[in-house]
Amino acid sequence: MLYFSYAPFTVTRVVFQDYPSVGHVGQILKENRMNVIFAVTKNKREFYGKLSSLIEGSEVRTLDSAVTELVRDNYKVCGGRCPVYK
Repeated sequence: MLYFSYAPFTVTRVVFQDYPSVGHVGQILKENRMNVIFAVTKNKREFYGKLSSLIEGSEVRTLDSAVTELVRDNYKVCGGRCPVYK
């Protein structure tokens, strides 16, 4: 919580984060043995590449790459034991 004061007025402002940190997301993913695939457009690849470097087991691919290849590669990473949801 943050409180601001400016004479002659007192302003109270409370700031909450209503979303998890990147570190917390990474921790939860690791604990649950989950991989993340960021499938992004070319102009967003650099941003998500930096984000991916902070999350173990994640990777970035552009949407112009073969999406089926992406899923197949990651399915092999988990040894074929991953549930597939439709």
